[in-house]
Amino acid sequence: MEKAVSSITEVMSIISNALLLPVLVAVLVCLAWTLVSLGGFLREYAGRRRCRRLLAATASVCDDTGVDPDDLWKRVANTGHALTNSLVRNLPARPVAADVVRKRLTDLESEIADALARLSFLTRVGPMLGLLGTLIPLGPALTGLSAGNMQQLSSNLVVAFTATVVGLVASCIAYGIGLVYRGWYGRDMDDLEYIVNRLYPENPTHAAEAKVGP
Repeated sequence: MEKAVSSITEVMSIISNALLLPVLVAVLVCLAWTLVSLGGFLREYAGRRRCRRLLAATASVCDDTGVDPDDLWKRVANTGHALTNSLVRNLPARPVAADVVRKRLTDLESEIADALARLSFLTRVGPMLGLLGTLIPLGPALTGLSAGNMQQLSSNLVVAFTATVVGLVASCIAYGIGLVYRGWYGRDMDDLEYIVNRLYPENPTHAAEAKVGP
């Protein structure tokens, strides 16, 4: 029985040690991915105030019941906001079919959800990989301690602690970016939905007929 347990433990130790290099590479990939996301965030932050002000001004124009849809469409196209650019890209001037614009708006929501999901993935996976990078070298470190090999102990402990730090740093940055993005995009999508609803108001007569049926 003891021999079987020893054999299984040895196999698991080999597997664990073989995973160390892939785990460390994955931690570095997560950090690089997070830094790229941080660069995009800072670039967007630099022009955020102006674009946000124009989008809010466009939404406030919609409060006027007599707003001209053509003028409103031009305002949307000229905000310079990334979301409005995606909404009107390659579309002709008004009038554009309402279902086309609403489909674009739905696609934008899906793209935003995907971008936030990627950041959530980094937020969760970073600490997991850091923990793996911490636990895997502890086996050789304890082996070195029992053998009196302090160099092996110290080198493995350095690997363990640095993997944890890098994983947590990547996770913290991704969490902060995702938190800010949720606030930004939530506010922007509310304004865009309001604008689209004013551009293409639903016909209450048709809605009532659809509910009643033939």
